[in-house]
Amino acid sequence: MAYDSDEWGRVEVYAQSYPNASVKRWKVSPANGSEPMWTRGGRELVYRKGDSVMAVSVDVENGRSARPERCSRDRILTTPGGPARAATTSRATASGFS
Repeated sequence: MAYDSDEWGRVEVYAQSYPNASVKRWKVSPANGSEPMWTRGGRELVYRKGDSVMAVSVDVENGRSARPERCSRDRILTTPGGPARAATTSRATASGFS
């Protein structure tokens, strides 16, 4: 399960074991993050960080995640099996993608 929370004073993205929530919980976003969504493959989370979309590989079984990377607009919209759903949480504007 993935969610965002401001319990420590700023909104961050967390991953948590499910259905047994007491097994593992960890912060995925190192500095701000919101609106997490799993990619179709279920091994990567995408989330918003300000006007950017970030992607991070998540190892749910071991409760670890890689370093988040900023997604390019092309990756968000075209990666097969990847974070295409992230486009639904972002706003398309006349001047670009935000």
